[in-house]
Amino acid sequence: MSLFGYFIVARHVRPLPELPSIERLCRESVDGIRAGTVGGLHSDGDWQFLQVLDGAGLDVADLVAETGAPALSVYVIESAVGVVGGAAPGGDEWYGCLNPADAVRAFDMPSELAGSVEQTTGYAVRWAESAGRTADPVAVAAAVDGGVGPFGEGVRSFVDGLGFRFGFVTAEMGRKTS
Repeated sequence: MSLFGYFIVARHVRPLPELPSIERLCRESVDGIRAGTVGGLHSDGDWQFLQVLDGAGLDVADLVAETGAPALSVYVIESAVGVVGGAAPGGDEWYGCLNPADAVRAFDMPSELAGSVEQTTGYAVRWAESAGRTADPVAVAAAVDGGVGPFGEGVRSFVDGLGFRFGFVTAEMGRKTS
């Protein structure tokens, strides 16, 4: 069974599932894809990390409009590829992929949309700065190149590399990240 759905990072004082865009994601089917289901929520202060299983049609710009803060989403396709979208107030929006080589080869994604490891890493590190975080570019690049994984562990590594500390349990190491 493959993983499909969203991982979302945003800052808000209320739980992210209460945002209109997340409620819509979990209520409406889009293009034959069933509505999403909230799968888990972690926090790092006012920053939250939300997993939504399934769902389609989330626009990261809507998250920014609803929170007034930078937001990031990763749309996971078959546990292999994550389409990353980041935005900040003022309209600074970007896209890239976790596992861009596989996105192009296995999913016929246009290379200009998939980007390269270097492009996605650069966008993500700059996004983290706009969010007030200090990213580790080496860790971010490794996560971008490594892909998603069957349980989303690559997304968690990506988010950790961006400077967030949501306290994930890392299965391969059997420890909780700080």
